Amino acid sequence: MFYPVSPDNGRHHFFGYYDVSPWNRKGDKFLCLETSFMDRPPGPEDEATLLLIEIPGKKVHVIDKTKAWNWQMGCRLQWLPSAPNSKILYNARQKDRFVTVILDVETGNKKIITMPTYAVSRDGKKAVSLNFSRLNDTRPGYGYAGIPDANASNNMPDDDGLFLLDFESGRSKMILSYEQIVSFEHTDEMDGCKHRINHLFWRPDNQRILFLHRWRVDERQVRTRMLTVNPEGTELNCAGYSHYISHYDWQHIDKILVWAQLGGFPPDYLMVSEFGGRVEPLKQGRFSGDGHCSWSPDKKWVLADTYPDEKLKYGVFLYHPSSDTMKTVAELTSPKEIGGETRCDLHPRWHPNGKAVSFDGVTSGKRRVFVADVSEIIGGVAS
Repeated sequence: MFYPVSPDNGRHHFFGYYDVSPWNRKGDKFLCLETSFMDRPPGPEDEATLLLIEIPGKKVHVIDKTKAWNWQMGCRLQWLPSAPNSKILYNARQKDRFVTVILDVETGNKKIITMPTYAVSRDGKKAVSLNFSRLNDTRPGYGYAGIPDANASNNMPDDDGLFLLDFESGRSKMILSYEQIVSFEHTDEMDGCKHRINHLFWRPDNQRILFLHRWRVDERQVRTRMLTVNPEGTELNCAGYSHYISHYDWQHIDKILVWAQLGGFPPDYLMVSEFGGRVEPLKQGRFSGDGHCSWSPDKKWVLADTYPDEKLKYGVFLYHPSSDTMKTVAELTSPKEIGGETRCDLHPRWHPNGKAVSFDGVTSGKRRVFVADVSEIIGGVAS
């Protein structure tokens, strides 16, 4: 069974992407976003309200508002790993720039980092980021409106790319430019195309960064490389190159779970080595299609969702590779009224203790954030 954790106040609520958790480490506080609409992309002046919900009791606190958000990834709202019960971070817009806000929810103290955050290192000391204005142009629904891209007409700028943020010093620097990315193991089909990067992930040991390099070769075809690099911007590596590479998560060092078409296999959940090119299916033919996948805290279960089928049905499921056990967590119906960049993907996320999950959805015409207790599912399968 699952239930809404977001307030029932006539407004819309969601959290965002699948790669971070809305719960604090203790599990007694929960984050989400609130909006007054759900059926169009956010414009430059549209604000989302940040909420903190106390659990149990569901007492709601308004934290702040932001103009740096989208329907797929929110504002990258999350708990800071180095202070997982007291500090959060999120992206905001200040005049002509996007920034990271680190907020102590107990004291109200704020620290501003002069670049937005995409992915935070597991120790909470650093983050990697990209140009959200460029992403807004090249992948609507994932970037932020309000600030034009200075390199909009440049297919592979040498002053834009992958950035490293230091939360202690507040400084940021570019570690890899688009020019460097495109030049690495260059192919002719990259020529004349506008390039973008997306889906940044830190390796569990904080020693490597995983990201997608994408470019559109024509109106219907996109090419993707799955690249990894050191935080210093060195030892760039290609772990996969295909017309179809989608969502992923690290299981362990050198093991990446990804929905892709690689290694001669049709599209499936694949286990890919960072180095060496080894590819093998998680369980060939077991899965119906792409979804947003993540490993449980103990790395024994996969949490994922599905996209709407022809009847607009979609759901959240758990999969235990060792026993080939699959369990449905929730089934919902996607509303006809929203789609494209305004769609409501489920984006399931783990509780830090691995006994509950959260996901977004739409019921009775409202976007809502849901929670499901999965402790009986987890406990019912021998590890």
